[in-house]
Amino acid sequence: MTPNRVLINVLMSPQLTPAIKAAGYDPFGIRILSDHRGYFIDFDTTAFCGYTPTKLSTNRHRDVRSTDPPQLQTYLIAKIQYLKGHKWFERLDALMESADPNHDAAEALDRDLQGASWEASNACRFSYRSPWSPRFANAWAKINFYKLARSQKVNNQDY
Repeated sequence: MTPNRVLINVLMSPQLTPAIKAAGYDPFGIRILSDHRGYFIDFDTTAFCGYTPTKLSTNRHRDVRSTDPPQLQTYLIAKIQYLKGHKWFERLDALMESADPNHDAAEALDRDLQGASWEASNACRFSYRSPWSPRFANAWAKINFYKLARSQKVNNQDY
């Protein structure tokens, strides 16, 4: 193996192989300071899932941020209240205890679960947050570059 080549092993079902569109790896220290690299595999989602999944909105346009504990608490409380108000848990128990399949009841539960998600999301709407300024982003990149250089020297590694 030549020094410029990297071997990456990924464990996956062989049936997924035809769905692979691209694969690669990140440079050292690109997201976190480490002597490890992140790697990725891009799948053809239609081949992988059998349909094209719905595109997610950008982070900037999402209402809920799971890294914001007070907002997450608001979301969960609103969702549970909605579900309790629609007797969702009781209906789920009844469906699970039934010996006969009831597709209409399952679909109704699914619709109410989606409605609860919308309701909880609306309870969490917040005002626009401005992105990092270019000056701040450059300073952050410079700090990480110097941390990586220091790690490279300390660990005697060529990143």
